[in-house]
Amino acid sequence: MKHLSTIGSYLVAVLLFLTLSCTDHDIKEQPDLETLVYGANCRFLFTYKLNVRRIGDFPVTEYGIVWKQGNPLDYHPGVPPTDPPVVGTDTKVVFDLPLTLGEKEKFAGGACVPLVYYRTYAILQDGTVVYGNLLAYRITG
Repeated sequence: MKHLSTIGSYLVAVLLFLTLSCTDHDIKEQPDLETLVYGANCRFLFTYKLNVRRIGDFPVTEYGIVWKQGNPLDYHPGVPPTDPPVVGTDTKVVFDLPLTLGEKEKFAGGACVPLVYYRTYAILQDGTVVYGNLLAYRITG
């Protein structure tokens, strides 16, 4: 009987240790931005659109759309380009802070060329860049 109480005490101690050692860890989330189809009028301004689906837990210092001209001969629907637009080397359309949930739009100039690749971005306070989905705008005909 003494042996069973020793085993029981040991099991209780192990269960107590496991219960106290399990803590919830908050997993920090980055912003979630969705690139929306934009409207282009080559004579006037472009209407850039994005949707903020999640603000996240990291401070954002800038967000918007980054775009670059593509080669129409290299365009294949559903196949991403080998060099998508990136912050630092390509053209940005910066949206006004603060970052809030919902759809946003901004009127700005753009490239009236046969093919443009564009996507949303957010620059976090630590310099990390988070990108949204990539879209292409083609002028045909």
